[in-house]
Amino acid sequence: MEKSNHYTVHLECYMVELYMDKLIDLMPVESNAKPPKLEIREEPQTGLISILNVATHPVDNLAQAYGIYKTGTLSRKTASTAMNEDSSRSHLVFAVIVRTVNNQTGQRSSAKLSFCDLAGSEKVSKANPTICQLNEGKAINQSLSALREVIRTLSTSGQNGSDDFIPYRRNKLT
Repeated sequence: MEKSNHYTVHLECYMVELYMDKLIDLMPVESNAKPPKLEIREEPQTGLISILNVATHPVDNLAQAYGIYKTGTLSRKTASTAMNEDSSRSHLVFAVIVRTVNNQTGQRSSAKLSFCDLAGSEKVSKANPTICQLNEGKAINQSLSALREVIRTLSTSGQNGSDDFIPYRRNKLT
């Protein structure tokens, strides 16, 4: 960002978790404010998948982005199980949006880097979960199954002349 005279670069970050098939903004909101409903949409101008109503935070450097990440992880849903003292109960997405303007031509471009920490599965017989944790595990497994199906379809699509439907919309994770 600092070395380029030909481009103006703007960065912003957000952090959400997918908990029980619901998107939750992990950045703090005002204490009396009702959290906004987050919706997944495709931006018509850029084709980027975005989350409506998510709080984005401008950053100028890596240290600021890391600060947002650290703040967000403090709000993530976790629980203690017999297998893991600090078990993630949600999938986490930390996104960095990069918007550039070519100072000579005025051409604009956008990109998004998404860093995902997927919750894992624990054996019910070993984790000794509560009823709530069983329901969380079910939601985690459903989303991971949807992700597996998307990856499988992408990896085999087009083979033998097939044009397979890719089930992106089967789950919010995908």
